[in-house]
Amino acid sequence: MLIVGIDPGTKCGWALIDTVGATPPFTGVWDLAIDRGDSPGWRFLKFDSKLEAIATSLGDRRIGLLVYEAQHHRGGSATQVALGLVATLQAWCARRGVEHHSVHTSTLKKFVTGKGNAEKELLIARAATDLHRDIGQITSDEADAYWLARYGEQILEGS
Repeated sequence: MLIVGIDPGTKCGWALIDTVGATPPFTGVWDLAIDRGDSPGWRFLKFDSKLEAIATSLGDRRIGLLVYEAQHHRGGSATQVALGLVATLQAWCARRGVEHHSVHTSTLKKFVTGKGNAEKELLIARAATDLHRDIGQITSDEADAYWLARYGEQILEGS
């Protein structure tokens, strides 16, 4: 089964893993910033387009689960962006018939390190090791998305 991990944000981490191990994990970061003068809605259309590109690239295979980081309400435009991205993600999943699940940051950190208050650097280092990349080649957004997809495997095992 294919699982997608998403760390929603203007710098949006994404990961795609195949639970049968047919292909190595794919990860990256999408820049969802908008240009000065653009409608804020363009960010969400851009995000929807990126999700659609992943699905289209899979051909006749379909995503079985999309796992994303639960958003923390910080107020202001950061909260508006976060909530808009989650709403866009949920709408995209509904159109595609993809199950989705949110994961709290502390739950994800505990899954990866055993500690719910672990430093981000530890998640990055462990993701770099898992992905056979240098630590400087992976961002926190990408690492989070990778671990969210891996957490999805645990969700599937429990169902």
